Amino acid sequence: MHAHNARQESRRPRRRGTAQKLALAVGFLALAVGIAAAYRSPTTGYEQSIYRATPFAYWAAIGVATLIGGWVAVTASRRRRDAAHLLVAIAVISVLALPAIRGYYFYGAGDSLTHLGWAKEMDRGSWGPLQSLYPGVHLGGIIFGHVAGVELRRALVVLPLTVFPLAFVTFVSLTVSVVSDRPWAATIGLLSGLLFVPINGLTIHPMAHPSSQAIMLVPFVIYLMIRYLTAEVAARSLFSASSVAFGFAAVALVFYHPQETMDLVAMLLAIALVQYCYRRWNPTHPIASHHSIRAHTLVVGLAFLVWTFRHPRARGRTEYVISGLLGEGPQTVQQAGTWSSSLQAVGGSVELLFLKLFAVTVVFGVIAGLLALRTFRSGTSPTTRDALVTYLVAGLIPPGLLMAFVFVADQGDHYFRFLGFLAVPITILGAVAIAESVESLGVRSSGRTVAIALCTLFAVMLVVQAAGFHQSPYMYKSNQQVTDGSIEGYETTFDYRQGDTVVLGIRGGPRRYVDAIYGTHAADRSASLSATGGVRGPVFNANLTTAYESDRYLTIDDGDYQREVDLYKGLRYSEAGFERLERDAAISRVISNGDLEVYRVAGTES
Repeated sequence: MHAHNARQESRRPRRRGTAQKLALAVGFLALAVGIAAAYRSPTTGYEQSIYRATPFAYWAAIGVATLIGGWVAVTASRRRRDAAHLLVAIAVISVLALPAIRGYYFYGAGDSLTHLGWAKEMDRGSWGPLQSLYPGVHLGGIIFGHVAGVELRRALVVLPLTVFPLAFVTFVSLTVSVVSDRPWAATIGLLSGLLFVPINGLTIHPMAHPSSQAIMLVPFVIYLMIRYLTAEVAARSLFSASSVAFGFAAVALVFYHPQETMDLVAMLLAIALVQYCYRRWNPTHPIASHHSIRAHTLVVGLAFLVWTFRHPRARGRTEYVISGLLGEGPQTVQQAGTWSSSLQAVGGSVELLFLKLFAVTVVFGVIAGLLALRTFRSGTSPTTRDALVTYLVAGLIPPGLLMAFVFVADQGDHYFRFLGFLAVPITILGAVAIAESVESLGVRSSGRTVAIALCTLFAVMLVVQAAGFHQSPYMYKSNQQVTDGSIEGYETTFDYRQGDTVVLGIRGGPRRYVDAIYGTHAADRSASLSATGGVRGPVFNANLTTAYESDRYLTIDDGDYQREVDLYKGLRYSEAGFERLERDAAISRVISNGDLEVYRVAGTES
């Protein structure tokens, strides 16, 4: 009887292992089918929502792959767990990479177009990297394009959508596993990283945007810092591999974006101060035995100051922030009131938008706060884990103060960039707390129950977060797709317009397209290229043909109409205004290619 029971027990792990292998095979097959379905359904024009435009087969297949990967990751042994990590990581990152998979000509209709123009100028040698305040992304796109043999515009789509997110997820997982050193840590770190908590859809985006790419690299710097702090005594020389790697990675961030580097320097200063305090007043704590990061903080701080303030743009921005703080006072509350009114007019609310964009951030923030309280109130002997948690908690304080400073100084929505930086250590701390809680629950309940709870928690959070990876009507914004037809239409308009006739557009106008096609600095040197502008809503709706003395060109792309009429319900630019373009005798359509329509508006002196 005992022998029979023993054989039964020995067979269970084998059956479980076989089931997990079959599940992984199904998961990878579903992943391949899903990506193929998306790839075989390329974009044919502007799509207001990439979520709706992507075939249901993709979403179903990716959902299956993600669930299988997550389930096996939290239940399998080491070897199968690694395969599950790969499966769930590719599945979730493919959602970010949809614009690349579905063949978007370019992704990012605002700042990203300008960065494309800067990269083109660097590539052809008309503008040097040393002249740019943050050349990292542009140089990366140039190098990637030449190595991979793809066009520069394509490189600047693929890199932000795949390479940087992969680096973010990898080093969040590694950092959590180093800090926690729990059996669940690497898996929970991976799942937490795949939430991409820093992406908020307001100022941090998965497109060519130096601030966003810099934040994606912050986990890499934090990981190297922790490895240096916890290195063996014999490997703590300033010229050791861990020290040099940490220093180079931190300095490299300067060339991606100075604001995120400023946050990093502030974090390093806080950690160096914590080390000084513990060495002086609590020399038995593990922090007192860690290698000091004062030298690295000094080097990164000097690199930041030397590089940043040699650029007039950075100096002017600093003066603007200070004048905003000392001048008329904050207008942020008033701005929030304007946003609230606009959202209500299109059927939304600030509260609902906040929940959509920041619910998971708040959850991780609360969990991280509880971890900090538990660590600081612990009566047991402090460990290396306690020291690392202390570092990360202390590192949150200075960037948080900088965020408050920028908020009060009325710097638009730039404080959300600070929140994006803060979300990195918050994600790490939250993942550490979840890993430790899961281990604690596992002692008191069955592993199956814990696995179900864990998978459910991350499945819900992933759905909430993934819905905000890309701008869409879900967050009351339109897709950032740039079509090849719109680029061709704008280029034709700029090249063949009559004389220096001004080219207008909806909202900000077509200046970003000038940057992307010709380069920002070429446009600045050319009066004809810089002759662009935006038409205001009241003028567009009521008196377009009487507002200008001389003739104007007006560009309307397909995204303009969908955004203003379908999404914003004519809040600023009415449907009647668009219809008037076809009826008014003083307005003539001169270009139409399916993606862009260009009208010539006769001036009052014509």
